[in-house]
Amino acid sequence: MKIFKNWGETVLFCLLVFTLTAFNASISLIIARLADIANTGTVETVLKFLAFCFVFIIFGIIITYIVKNYFHKIVYRYMLRYKNAVYSSALLTKYGENVDSGEYINALTNDAMQIETLYVTSCLTALQEIFSFICGTVVAITIHPLLFILIFVFGCIEAAFMKARSKAMVHATEILSKNNEAYAQNLKSHLEANLLLRMEHLLAWSQRLIFQSTDTALSSHRKQKQAMTKTQITAITIGLLATLVVMGAASILAIYKIVSIGAVLAAGSLIGTISAPIGELGRIYADYKAGKELNNKIKNKFHLSDEEVNFDSTDTVDKINIERISVSNLDFSVEEKHILKNIDFNFEGGKKYAVVGQAGSGKSTLLKLIAGILDSNSHITYNGKILSTSEIFDNICYIPQNITILEDTLEKNICLNKKDCSGSIIEKLALTELAEKRKADGNKIDATVSGGEKQKIAMARALVKDASVFLLDEFNSGLDNYSIKLIEDIVTAQKDKLVIFITHRLNPETLKKCDEILFMQDGKIAEHGNFSALLENKNSLFKNFYENDAEKINNHPHE
Repeated sequence: MKIFKNWGETVLFCLLVFTLTAFNASISLIIARLADIANTGTVETVLKFLAFCFVFIIFGIIITYIVKNYFHKIVYRYMLRYKNAVYSSALLTKYGENVDSGEYINALTNDAMQIETLYVTSCLTALQEIFSFICGTVVAITIHPLLFILIFVFGCIEAAFMKARSKAMVHATEILSKNNEAYAQNLKSHLEANLLLRMEHLLAWSQRLIFQSTDTALSSHRKQKQAMTKTQITAITIGLLATLVVMGAASILAIYKIVSIGAVLAAGSLIGTISAPIGELGRIYADYKAGKELNNKIKNKFHLSDEEVNFDSTDTVDKINIERISVSNLDFSVEEKHILKNIDFNFEGGKKYAVVGQAGSGKSTLLKLIAGILDSNSHITYNGKILSTSEIFDNICYIPQNITILEDTLEKNICLNKKDCSGSIIEKLALTELAEKRKADGNKIDATVSGGEKQKIAMARALVKDASVFLLDEFNSGLDNYSIKLIEDIVTAQKDKLVIFITHRLNPETLKKCDEILFMQDGKIAEHGNFSALLENKNSLFKNFYENDAEKINNHPHE
């Protein structure tokens, strides 16, 4: 992604930075002028010049605030686009792939900090340093070209020494990282082998080894700090030498009346303005190069672009009336674990299907495959066609066990992005009491609502969406008997819709209203049929499950 969004923003930033650096360089001329006035002028002249300086400083403060604020604004906007792009990439990753969410989290946290510091900030800082050098050079040449040459030479010397010191710093950091990693590995393995060490009387050996590993890691840490100190001393030494030589040369020029007394002071203040960018640009470039490589890696890995992320999509959904869902030769495995085995079944529109069976039999996996959450590899068709993931999402309503609740009003939670939403649904699902309770909080609800209320909100969303297919995964989990009866009646009342629901709490009244019951066992549809037919079959697996293992609910809805 580009740091600047367009050329206009680039030009504006450069103009602001140039103005700020020109102001900072002009301070040297002001110091020189003030010294000259003190040498030859009057008190009145000094006061007038100080008044001018006061106005100049106010201007400087204002422009400094504007530039720094704009600097942080650019960094903020870049990182906002970056993080939104990474997160969107995570959301849009093809379902069913083994996505390492840790990679995305790392890209959003640790890598983001590195990219902000090394890449974006280095780019913007480099521009400031370049303009600082240019403005400082102009001022130094104005005073005397010899002073500029001396400052430039010392700047190059500093850059050369700092480059050498940076190599030592990198080397020390690499050794520290290596030793820290070895220490962590040793510590982990020895702690895990604690009992074995005791058993074989190796505790003393283990303690000595860990002590040596600790000593090595801390020693390398101390050497890194020493390398940092040497780097700082090198920079200070060169800076002091440059100050002595440059101001000494300026003093000689002043003695011979080639420059004024004020130029001597100005030369001293210009040393940092000119030499610092020379020394810093090498370090900044190294940071920028490392940051750019990381940025490009993230960009390529997560397919980032400069396109703005549209959070409120208003695209028109093409409604598809799904009248038949066909599952053929469907197998599904995760990490060599065979979850579904050769599933073949046709679900017809307008019918109600209950999927039951022991935990781990593959019920939820089957529903997620039909819902497009997991990739069926084209073993599931809708009206005889293979639909895209977005088409499935738009035309199927899936209610999972875990419901996402927005920190917003009840109406917003139900209607989501739809503008027209009937209030009768709230009454229909007995959510009026929840709405009343939350009036004191500005009608807002959050994740603290009960599990039963979450299920009702999810059911309300399904009714608003009005898709032709309802998929419900353990929709009666966490509900009291009254609420279960309420939602079951709503589910079975969807006359023209294809409804498939998983339930572990078997209500005979609800099961009687189902056209078919699918009993799953060991990843297969072991048998299917209506409630009465399955119970009449003495050898029925469902009958045995229903009578011995299933969790039933009574038919007293208000209990």
